[in-house]
Amino acid sequence: MVRRTTRPRCACCGLIDARCLCRELPRCRLPWRLLIVQHGKEAGKPTNTARLLAATVDGARLTPFATRDQPWDSARLAAGDAPRFLLHPLATAVVLDRATVAALAARGGTLVMVDGSWRQAGRMIRRGGLDALPSYRLPVGPPSRWTVRRAPGEGLVSTFEAVVRLAALLDDPRPHAVLEATFQRLLAAQTAVSLPLA
Repeated sequence: MVRRTTRPRCACCGLIDARCLCRELPRCRLPWRLLIVQHGKEAGKPTNTARLLAATVDGARLTPFATRDQPWDSARLAAGDAPRFLLHPLATAVVLDRATVAALAARGGTLVMVDGSWRQAGRMIRRGGLDALPSYRLPVGPPSRWTVRRAPGEGLVSTFEAVVRLAALLDDPRPHAVLEATFQRLLAAQTAVSLPLA
């Protein structure tokens, strides 16, 4: 469980300064640009993993879904003529395997994710027109290791963990190694155990 504290937390990884992961953060590159559409209420939560994901992946962008001053505009999804696809466990989403991931990697483009509670994510997808994008879902896997927040169903994982599992399906093992090491460090920090970054 997340421990409550009044001590200052890092704005990126959400941990108290003494356990901040950002000072020696390894970085990796995915075959796609990464666009994380984040619910406004998610941005300041210490248990949010999308901020750290955006800091780990080169070229990643975190954009608010809607704020009081700036309503959502689907033009934020624009990435020129490059293809865009959504990673989310929609009922109609194609289940990913190594061959499908290899084909997507060859095409490049932008991987779009939504970040928020599962209820918030569903609303963002419907209201933001994200359900018009080609959608893919991860294959069934083990329970989430991110136990500081409960998922409402089996096989549902945090934003960071979803990309860890996606990277495990890539032919290039390097992104998965970096993401897995960082996620392990985050898990350890949440339980006040110190592990070296790989």
